[in-house]
Amino acid sequence: MSIRRVLVCSIVLLACSRVFGQDYEIRMTRPAKVGQKYRLVASGSSSEQMTMSAGGQVLKSNKSLLTAELVGIVTVLQVDKLKRETKVRLLVSKCLMSMNGKSNKKGALPKGTQVVAQLRDGEEEFLVEGKAVPKDTAKMLGLFITFSTSQVTDDDVFGTKERKKVGDSWAVNSILAAKDLATDGIKIDAENIKGSTTIEKVVVVDGTKCLLLSSKMTIDKA
Repeated sequence: MSIRRVLVCSIVLLACSRVFGQDYEIRMTRPAKVGQKYRLVASGSSSEQMTMSAGGQVLKSNKSLLTAELVGIVTVLQVDKLKRETKVRLLVSKCLMSMNGKSNKKGALPKGTQVVAQLRDGEEEFLVEGKAVPKDTAKMLGLFITFSTSQVTDDDVFGTKERKKVGDSWAVNSILAAKDLATDGIKIDAENIKGSTTIEKVVVVDGTKCLLLSSKMTIDKA
């Protein structure tokens, strides 16, 4: 009997970038400073499908889909030697969440909630009033707030060094994606990772021009 799992992650995010004419510099990762504040506007989804088979026949197949939208103000509380965030506070302005198409009000966070997200012993931790949030809520927050201990950045995996125009797409770097996942103990062959990033449009946030990027990555793990 074999078990096959397919993970699909899709994220829409804003990247404030230097804008020149019709093409743009793609920059997702910038040095962070303690005390720095920025607005987080993000939506995304994560689906997981598990299939059990024997003798070439499918015995059981389960699929779960998490979708969420999160808006809030992030304050940087701590950074590492590489100027990457390791602890932040999120003041929630809006949080919507659904599981398999059904609204999950219990897992969503009310407006005004303050969440402390931090890296503890190599693991991401999300706290509200000093207590860990429910599992579904942590999974939702993990779509948008991530900390890394590896040398691989979001720019390495999802970005490109070439200037791009609205509507352009490019493939994710599957080799570096596999390397990054390995630091979390997840061993995936690069050939089983597929995905792309697209510039959807240019938007203005608080007077600053930003790129609305969408990224999708599929991980096929037998």
